[in-house]
Amino acid sequence: MREGEWKEDWEEEVEEELADDRNMESCKRATVGGGGRKKEIKKERKKERERRENDNDRKTDSIVKLMERKRVLEREGEEKERREEKERERDQRREGKKRSEGERKERREIHGNKKGEK
Repeated sequence: MREGEWKEDWEEEVEEELADDRNMESCKRATVGGGGRKKEIKKERKKERERRENDNDRKTDSIVKLMERKRVLEREGEEKERREEKERERDQRREGKKRSEGERKERREIHGNKKGEK
């Protein structure tokens, strides 16, 4: 072997070893801490799960609010019905009083106003 060939072979071997070393370092960096991509996937899944839970909580809250609103409206409707019923009864009593007053006047006219005759 000539000196030039030996030097070229040696440089190629050194370059290959350096490339292997670099490759090994990058592999080590990739595997340190249990693999980067796997952790990313776990984080993404956790975020997705939390988002779904928050959505479910919001939906549940909105359903609860709607149910409460429905109960309030029903209660208000019942109160309104009671008030209307009381008003009808009051109106009927008033009409009854008016009718009875009219009947009294008629009786007075027919039988005479005994109070006024004094």
